[in-house]
Amino acid sequence: MSYMTMDLSKLQENYRTLSTEFERRGVSRAIVTKLLCGNREYLKAVLSLGASQVCDSRVLNLKAIKKIDPSVETVFIKPPAKKTVPNVIRCADISLNTQVSTIKLLSDEAVLQGKAVASRFCTRPPRRRIRSPYSLCIRRYLGYMRS
Repeated sequence: MSYMTMDLSKLQENYRTLSTEFERRGVSRAIVTKLLCGNREYLKAVLSLGASQVCDSRVLNLKAIKKIDPSVETVFIKPPAKKTVPNVIRCADISLNTQVSTIKLLSDEAVLQGKAVASRFCTRPPRRRIRSPYSLCIRRYLGYMRS
């Protein structure tokens, strides 16, 4: 059976080295804890490094992170299934999504739960020509949200 061990001193050294380099270059970063599968012991070790933002693709893992340290900003890094939207809003501070319909579902649920809703659109030029321009999608979404 497979297992994983964590060398906390090496983890701390790597985190400090990367943090120094990223800060020198003005790069923000977050830790992805997907590999840790919600293991409380490992999550505590990672959170002890001082990360202010943690990303995961499972709501239960984000819930475990919030139990350990409610002040850590959690990021859900997978499009949620419709039935998990209430839990995503409950456990994640940020959810990364590209589908306007998913963003609308999350927005509606956030309003129901009394949470603030903020949408940020990050676009980049496509690598090759596509028929559906990003700006059209954004304009439609913004128009939809205003109504």
